[in-house]
Amino acid sequence: HVHVLSLYVPDQGCRRQLKAMSERLTALSGLLGVPESSISRVETGGMLSDMFLVQNEKFKPEKLFVKISPLPETFSGQICSRLNLFEREIKAYHLFRTQTSDLSFDTLVLPQLPHVDASTQAGSPDFQYLAIEDLRERKYKPAVGSVREALSLSQTSTIMKALAEFHAIGYCFLCSVKRGERQFTDLDEVFFTPDSSELSSFFSDFFPSGIEDLRNRSTLFGNKGKQLADRIEGLALHQVPKEDHLSREALEGLPSESLVLLAHGDFFCPNAMMEKREEALQGEVETNVSSPEQCALIDFQWTHVSDNPLPDLFFFLFSSTPASIQRDNFDSLLGVYTDAFVSCVKVNEEKRVGKFTTEQETALRAVLKRSLSDPAKRKSAARVCIVQLMLGDLTMFVPEDADADSAGEPAERIAAALETLVGLFEG
Repeated sequence: HVHVLSLYVPDQGCRRQLKAMSERLTALSGLLGVPESSISRVETGGMLSDMFLVQNEKFKPEKLFVKISPLPETFSGQICSRLNLFEREIKAYHLFRTQTSDLSFDTLVLPQLPHVDASTQAGSPDFQYLAIEDLRERKYKPAVGSVREALSLSQTSTIMKALAEFHAIGYCFLCSVKRGERQFTDLDEVFFTPDSSELSSFFSDFFPSGIEDLRNRSTLFGNKGKQLADRIEGLALHQVPKEDHLSREALEGLPSESLVLLAHGDFFCPNAMMEKREEALQGEVETNVSSPEQCALIDFQWTHVSDNPLPDLFFFLFSSTPASIQRDNFDSLLGVYTDAFVSCVKVNEEKRVGKFTTEQETALRAVLKRSLSDPAKRKSAARVCIVQLMLGDLTMFVPEDADADSAGEPAERIAAALETLVGLFEG
């Protein structure tokens, strides 16, 4: 740690952050009851949390993956505080553990919380932590070695099934709430925020820099980048429609047959881990979309109540799969998603309610079909996906100094995705 962190010592602000991080490490050691020597920093952590690996024989399993809310004075800390992102993830795990633990699924795996039984939240709002199992101990690995790699069709199918089951468990939970069998608590209120005005304000602050980034990458995109930036700038994509994030009142006012679920909110390949590593296929794309693998989903900082599954689907498909899959397998993958969603709902509704009739299955498929083909929902999903690609993920997938030769397939994929999504939004 000293070797890595000493790089920042010349900056006085970073010295203060280093001191604060040292104090947090000591606090975490006390909270978990382990020596500081058993805690190591994860250098490849996420942008919106500080990550640590804790290894001690008192835990079963012996390794825990611990996320700590970022320092409040940092850029990441300000984002998390403004949009309640870290609290949202803590509450998501609480919801999974207390309200959906009796549900069954075939492909989806959710990380377990083997520690901090009373509360996964500790200390003040400036210091919150979440201790979850290290999925690598169960042989789960990223589906690809880098976000710059594209997924194969088999991997895409498996992840689509896992996403469908994630949406389905949210749907089952919300159905039980509507039937009066369960109820939202104060803990769950976070899933109805941030509201559309707060999100619009947040995106407005950072949208110009995303436009400028795309416009300035002439070595990567040529004139196409400038043309796309000009088109996107005129679409006012940062203005988030109210229907994208449901309020509690809006949820209660929806027709009984409406499709409501918990959306992931940041669903692309780094947030999916597969039971076994499958190398991306070379040459021809597979024709068989079935796969026996399981897939674990992680990172629930943007999870929210929604009646639109398409933003998660679009962002995953357009950011993480090659253009050939998007072009040739889009409809079949929506079929994979639909079948997995319906199957998961059927199994769990029969377990909870005692029956799920053929008529109910037919009605659910019809609701899904309407949601997945609704032009307004597709346009809304296209807007969300463009914003996500613009605000951070363009840099994540393609380094800022990359040119057309060094960037290769990821640049082509993103350019094609933005072109398709902008056309969908404009149309």
